[in-house]
Amino acid sequence: EKSLEFENGCCGGNLPWVKIASEFINQVFSVLYCEFRIFIGPMCAAHLTWDLFGTKEGRRDMPIWLSLSWMPMIWGVLIGSIPQIFVCVDILKQGMQLGNNTGEL
Repeated sequence: EKSLEFENGCCGGNLPWVKIASEFINQVFSVLYCEFRIFIGPMCAAHLTWDLFGTKEGRRDMPIWLSLSWMPMIWGVLIGSIPQIFVCVDILKQGMQLGNNTGEL
């Protein structure tokens, strides 16, 4: 993003296709980030938490100290990503910002 601000930057920030590609990548990243952090991540973390603490197999196959150290890290990453989720949702609400800020190419 910083290189796009320079007129004669090393990455061709003044070329139209570079700006279009950057906006497209931002949109795709935001969609995937929201999908994984809002839906897939919590479901996997909940399943893993249940498997490690709620089943005999999980308690038998994994040492309790390892389970107790993993769970705060897993949930901490998901909870810590909440501010970035809001940023990505705002990017998706704005849509593609190209040229005259109308969203049109």
